[in-house]
Amino acid sequence: MLALDWRVSEDSIAWAQGVLDANPDLPAILTTHQLLNIAGDDETAIFTDHGAYLWDKLISKNDQIFLTFNGHHHGEAMMVAKNAYGRDVVMVVVDYQSGFWGGNGMMQLVGFNETDKELEFHSFSPWVAAMPESERMPQDQLSRWEFSVPMNFNTRFNNFNQEESADQPGNIDGTEAYWILDNAHKITTTDGSVQFRDASGNGNSLHLEAFNDPQGSQENYFTVISDAPAFGNASGSANFEGNNATGGYYLTTNGPGLTFTNSSAGKPGYLPTYTIEAVVKLNNWKSEDNQWSAVLNHRPDISQVCQYHDLSCTGEDYSLGLNISSLQEFQWVSTAQNGRSESNWSWEIMDDYWYHVAIVNDGQYAQMYVDGSLVMRTGESVGELNGLLVEPGQPWSIGISSWQGAAADLFAGQISEVRINNRALDRSEWLLNR
Repeated sequence: MLALDWRVSEDSIAWAQGVLDANPDLPAILTTHQLLNIAGDDETAIFTDHGAYLWDKLISKNDQIFLTFNGHHHGEAMMVAKNAYGRDVVMVVVDYQSGFWGGNGMMQLVGFNETDKELEFHSFSPWVAAMPESERMPQDQLSRWEFSVPMNFNTRFNNFNQEESADQPGNIDGTEAYWILDNAHKITTTDGSVQFRDASGNGNSLHLEAFNDPQGSQENYFTVISDAPAFGNASGSANFEGNNATGGYYLTTNGPGLTFTNSSAGKPGYLPTYTIEAVVKLNNWKSEDNQWSAVLNHRPDISQVCQYHDLSCTGEDYSLGLNISSLQEFQWVSTAQNGRSESNWSWEIMDDYWYHVAIVNDGQYAQMYVDGSLVMRTGESVGELNGLLVEPGQPWSIGISSWQGAAADLFAGQISEVRINNRALDRSEWLLNR
């Protein structure tokens, strides 16, 4: 139990950090007087200004803290927040002092149910329990506010301060980056910014960026919704609604974990074999507004990547991209060890339908599959050193394309998962078959 004072100082935070550092393997419950407030609906927990400070400075950065309690604000509410490691922190605000006789003895209890793997909460008044039932008045509540939160204690209380990835469904051998764009994988931030952790554990977290100065609320252009396909591991999806005229938002990372192996030039950024998967649905996609937009993009143009790897190939197009053409087809473009690869093209795809796209490269052939079917127009560049090339440290993006090394052409639709693996996966390993 880590008990802090009200409106903690920098000295208090330093003390708390010292306690955690001295006990690195112990899970911690943090209590403080003020952390969460309760929104106007009397049910939703929100950060206070000081609570945001405490979350940013201490709680989110220390994976040992899995549960918090605070009071000060009358009523009851809870939040399950995602810390910097993508793991759950259950946060509870409860204060009954505005009730009869300062709460009538009501206490907040929490139980650890190891069998069902959950935290069980309920409020209970031993004062009322000791009162004969015939003497109880309407304000004499015995209990209230019962709920439970799933928590696997064996996994939550192990491997502190590491990305939660080992037990992540879909994080299979060889996974270099894995983005699941639902609320379960969205990191909780106090400034309202949108971030998604990399479920592979390789640190390629995404953050939301604006494009072309979108006007009005961010929610008009980007939301995380519950709609998800019947396959894969996502419980929702990211919904992109921008276009080049009005602007919009996209997700991006500098990909610190996407360095791969060395190319023939002796520079990192070479992936000899790979499988790249995306789960996508188009809606509100219009050719005049969203043509050549990308589901997945690596920002540098072909010339930049070829120059970086000492190759003679040139081009102003994106060096790597899973795009939607002007004719509403999937297109795969990449830069390989032996130059620019031939593009792969699908047939015309429909709106309002969840597609699984897989690009599989075994070192000789890059083949695109849509819903498990091999597309007819597959580029078959044969070469002992095919694979793909990137420039480490340059942006990777979801929801936008690029041109001449700059962001361009916003995607419109939903994306639930994108996974990059360094093997030519067997069909049985695809997200389509989960």
